[in-house]
Amino acid sequence: ELGLSPGDPVVGTVARLTRQKGVEFFVEAAAIVLKSHPLAQFVLVGDGELHPQVEAQINDLDIASSFHFLGLRADYLNIMATFDIFAMPSLWEGLPYAPLEAMALGKPIVATDVTGLRDIIRDGVTGRLVPPQDAEALAQAILALLHDKEEAAKLGREAKKSLGQRFDPDRIASQTGKLYREILARKKAHRR
Repeated sequence: ELGLSPGDPVVGTVARLTRQKGVEFFVEAAAIVLKSHPLAQFVLVGDGELHPQVEAQINDLDIASSFHFLGLRADYLNIMATFDIFAMPSLWEGLPYAPLEAMALGKPIVATDVTGLRDIIRDGVTGRLVPPQDAEALAQAILALLHDKEEAAKLGREAKKSLGQRFDPDRIASQTGKLYREILARKKAHRR
């Protein structure tokens, strides 16, 4: 449906098209990767205020034939399942969901070393972290994983395992409940 060739590697991201998400660095990194890995395909799922600028950048870099700009999609998890590498070039984050979903799918992740992302991705263990606003570093990390499929697979497996250990819903609910009980106990003690 997406027009992707089965043997071609797919690098993708899912993001709102806002300044925070750094999508322009993903597009720039795609152009760099394609110079040495011309069969790579890039997928961007999402929409937002920067849609016209991102579309213009793709055209200006002359990579439209290798870049699939899909807009908003309800089936984004099915699309993420086609990715060989998930990229997240954010400038800042809170707790981002898309990388967690990529981890659940066992995808290797290349992301920026910013709060939120560095909290869920351990560099060299569950993914690769690169400096923010650095398309060259993002491209080189992507290329390294495209060339070392064994390492990419290992990172994906470790990411999935880490997600299950660190972000188990029952564990999170229990910890959140415990925190609320502690806050309530302090508030009651403070009133006395």
